Amino acid sequence: TTHQSSISFTNRSFGNFFRLQATYQHAILTNDQFFPHPDNFQRKFNNILPSIFGRVNLKDGASMFISYRGETDEPSVSQLQNVLDRSNTLLWSLGNPELKQSYSHSLYARYEKSNIDKNSSISNLIRFQSTQNYVTNEITFASEDLVIEVGPDIELEVPRGTQISQPINLNGYISASNNTTLSKLIKPLKSNLSTTLGINYRR
Repeated sequence: TTHQSSISFTNRSFGNFFRLQATYQHAILTNDQFFPHPDNFQRKFNNILPSIFGRVNLKDGASMFISYRGETDEPSVSQLQNVLDRSNTLLWSLGNPELKQSYSHSLYARYEKSNIDKNSSISNLIRFQSTQNYVTNEITFASEDLVIEVGPDIELEVPRGTQISQPINLNGYISASNNTTLSKLIKPLKSNLSTTLGINYRR
């Protein structure tokens, strides 16, 4: 269950647009577990999610749009359950009750400029995302027979050669990209030539 409450400020003037918003988010995850051992849990998440949107008209037919947003992603009930799934005999899945929700910062910026007289244009698009407590899967390979604990006083034998997948939190996830597009009229061909240069980075 998720509850949200927002407050925002909006300004429109001379064709420009700007909005600043802050959202309070309260999320609750509740689950009753019966196997392999009886258990129940309730996780609560509280966050302030800011967002900024703006569009500005610049000189000579140019414009810029900027968007920033803070977002969260709560782990699913199946990821939080301390339950071992052995339906795949070679790849077992195990939940993680200690998972935290991820928090992402997303930035989007676009610049555009057109020259009607010369029938040319340029646009540049930037995307950036940084995530704290990014949820991913850790794979453990049993090079020999193992015994793992999946609950209070509950242990399971893991045969040699089995892989175990478990969700974990990681910090430092970054994704960034930049795309620039140029368009210009080629008079002899009576056609427009467009060129795009893109750069992507992910860590």
